Amino acid sequence: MEDGYNEARALRITEIMTDFEALQRRIAEYAPDPSPEEYFEEGYEVLRQCRAEAQAVLIVPYPMEPSQSQSASGESETRQLQRYRKI
Repeated sequence: MEDGYNEARALRITEIMTDFEALQRRIAEYAPDPSPEEYFEEGYEVLRQCRAEAQAVLIVPYPMEPSQSQSASGESETRQLQRYRKI
């Protein structure tokens, strides 16, 4: 990974992880209000399952190191990329 793309990779992975978290939050917060007849339909059952799983994903803490300063952002991005690669 010494090809000069580390910073770009780290930024892209950070964007993807941020988008993933935002999507999980939207799913976890969505609360449909089906009628009693619709409550047990397959689509609503899947939606309830997805919502429960999204809430479970958000409960688990992700081990993040706080960034130390703006000047050391390159080093922190490299460490963050290395953490993502271990997942």
